[in-house]
This record gives sequence, structure tokens and C-alpha cells, in this order.
Amino acid sequence: MTMLPKKRHRARLLRCGALALMTAAFVPLAINSASADTYPGPVGFLAGLPGSYAVNQVSSTEVTNTKSVFNVKWNLGELQGPVITAINRATALTTRCANCTAIAIGFQVVSVTEQDLVDLRATNVATATNKSCSATCNAVADAYQVVVATDTAQPLSLGDLLSKRQTSDLDNLRAQFLALPTSGLSLTQIQAKCQDLANQAVTILESADSASPGSDAPVYTALTVPSFSPAVHAVGGGIAPGSSDKPSVTLYRDIQFHPFSR
Repeated sequence: MTMLPKKRHRARLLRCGALALMTAAFVPLAINSASADTYPGPVGFLAGLPGSYAVNQVSSTEVTNTKSVFNVKWNLGELQGPVITAINRATALTTRCANCTAIAIGFQVVSVTEQDLVDLRATNVATATNKSCSATCNAVADAYQVVVATDTAQPLSLGDLLSKRQTSDLDNLRAQFLALPTSGLSLTQIQAKCQDLANQAVTILESADSASPGSDAPVYTALTVPSFSPAVHAVGGGIAPGSSDKPSVTLYRDIQFHPFSR
């Protein structure tokens, strides 16, 4: 957990969780799809989350020999308040099986306003585990989180933040991401595709400006972009806005690939 100082409004940004930025060598594999879960409401531990929050959680567990499960989840959140919590978590588990694979990939975009912000508690964690496997098996978990910060009185919805063309482009990225389980791509290709989609999403969000949506669009004031202190693991660097009417866009990713062979 890393404390991130923020000079404006004497606020601070708090980033927590394992945020390992790493690459992995994937191997080709045919994959079948299955469903994913999201927990948007105050259930269990969510009841204790402070302030405004958005949670995206995806998990995949495979227990059958020679079978594969591939779950993905795309989440958008618009959060406001002095305390904001954003959680994006992907968990993959292969257990008691041979030649099996579990893949879980979560993608979250969160829009916040820096005005009156005291704490931003952002967690982006991927966990991949092999347990009691008897032969080759692979557990893959990827978590991508994009935080869009403006200096407006209210957090901007994507409809307010983006033009119709930019919104359409982002919807297209979402469609490509959700189609990954049935794409037939190898694990290497899936990794490359996810990173490409994340980079494209950042580019779209970075290009947003006050003139894009229409004449009634809000006008940004100059942003004080927080500088991120080094964490235990490598953290995605902040992306400074190009001008005073641009939002601050930051991409985080955590990737885990655990192969097992005997």
C-alpha cells in the first residue's frame, strides 16, 4: 500500500494492492468460454467499503481434465466523494486436473473528480494459482484498470467526457474484449490483444476535451497531477494531460501466468 501525496485541496491519493507490471511467455491453446461474475452492491466485504465505490471481480476455476475456462468482465464506474474505492480483481485457479487451463481477465474504467477528493483507494490485483494439478495446467489472470481524473464539480460520465465518435470507438474496444473467450486466439495473442486494447482505451480517453461532446460540455480547469511514489511492485506510471482542458488518465495492469507441468 502506497500513500500518494496530492497538493491540491490537501488531498492524498492512496493506492494499494499488488500491482506487478510484468510480462509472461504464453503458449498457444484452444479455449472454451464460460460466465463471469460482478459484485456491484454491498455484499459481504463490500458492506465495509468506505465512501463511493466500484467493484469489478472476475474469477475462473477449472477442475476437469483437458478442459479450459475463460472469463472476462468489463466495468465502468463514475465515482464522487471525499473517499473513493475502486477495485478490479482477476482470479484464476486450476486444481486437481491435468492438461487444464483457467483464464480470468478484468478491465475497469473509473471516472473521478479531483475536487474535494481526500482518498482514492484503488486496487488492481491479478492472482493465478495451480493447486494439486497432476499434469500440465495453466492459470492466467490479467487485471487492467484505467483511472480518469478531471477537475470538474461532478465526475463525468463517458457520454459527457467523450464525443459520439470516441464513445463508439470505446464501445468497439469493449466488444472486442468481451469476444476474447470465443476468439480462438492463443495465450500469446490474447496477452498482446489485451495490452493493445488497454493502450487504445487510454488514447481515446486522453483525447477527450471540453469541446468534444457539444456546446454544453463542462470546461476543465488546470489539473494538479499526482506523482506516484514507488510501490513494492512496479506501478503503471501516471499520464499527464496534454493541456489544461484534458483529463488525467492513468493505466494500471497486473498480470500473472502460472504454468504447471510434471
